[in-house]
Amino acid sequence: MPSLQREKIRQAVSKIENPLANICIKLGIQPNHITICGLLFSILAGIAIIYELLIVGGVFLTISAVMDMLDGSVARKSNKNSTNGALLDSVGDRIGEFALFGGILIHYILIDELNGSVLSVLALTTGYLVSYIRARSEGLGLQETRGIFTRSERLVVLGIGLYTNTVIIALWIISILGFITILQRFTYSWKSLK
Repeated sequence: MPSLQREKIRQAVSKIENPLANICIKLGIQPNHITICGLLFSILAGIAIIYELLIVGGVFLTISAVMDMLDGSVARKSNKNSTNGALLDSVGDRIGEFALFGGILIHYILIDELNGSVLSVLALTTGYLVSYIRARSEGLGLQETRGIFTRSERLVVLGIGLYTNTVIIALWIISILGFITILQRFTYSWKSLK
């Protein structure tokens, strides 16, 4: 997604994010508590998906995504940014994605659907590699990584797939665009590190 479009989306989201963050701060809710609650809702979404409760899974995923957006905002606004919080957030994101795509994988295994099972593994793998390349590149000193399809986009596509009962299509999109993003990030990082 071009950076201009991302910025427009970010501005629109901030109109919802900022008031919610202010409410959380007034209530004394800590950023790490929001992170943990977001993770729990991701796990609940994965469990709901196993039992083919796709709309319920979509609702839980939406709540988790809102909390994922809020924890960083609350941390920044309340001056509670910390390396521990950043670590918890990153680990929580990975566990949450595993719960979501793992739930989809278990569901497709239970109904003996090979295509869905394979696509679940591909979507999970590409998502992890997209995140890993960014983390590794930052660890090597790069400040910026490129890519058209990040975690936010994965969650939006998966959410649409759950709400519209088109999970297979969502998995195709996540897998293909994830693979393209892997190539983009790796190529950009490779060239930047030379």
